[in-house]
Amino acid sequence: MDLYTFLKSLPKVSLHVHLAGTVQPSTLVELASKNGVALPEYREPEDLYNYPDIYQFLRMLDLVMASVRDRGDFHRITYETLQQAAEHGVRHREMFWNPTTHMAFGVPYETAVDGIIAGIRDARTDFGIQCFLIAAIKGP
Repeated sequence: MDLYTFLKSLPKVSLHVHLAGTVQPSTLVELASKNGVALPEYREPEDLYNYPDIYQFLRMLDLVMASVRDRGDFHRITYETLQQAAEHGVRHREMFWNPTTHMAFGVPYETAVDGIIAGIRDARTDFGIQCFLIAAIKGP
């Protein structure tokens, strides 16, 4: 067994991950299109995450947040990030999300949290990964 395979197979814990920061580029493109969010020009979806500075990073983070609108969207991004983590040997993740930012984009709290919890449950069933959700509340 090579070192990469060995390290990938080790059980891991992921203790500080922000849900919005884990959205895959191709998922962002699909959700933005579905929800009418204009994205900057790009050749490949991965190009969207090649930002030169913190300002472009924060702009893209806002676009990610604006693109996740309904229960299914929240389920999808949660399930996908936990699937990817499980494929890398993560058995337990503590994941942050910011309900106030999503609410500022007009998403009801219940819509977001119900989708996220459903994604966590389905990922636990399908991949054996456990996830705790931490609300990161941002003030006005």
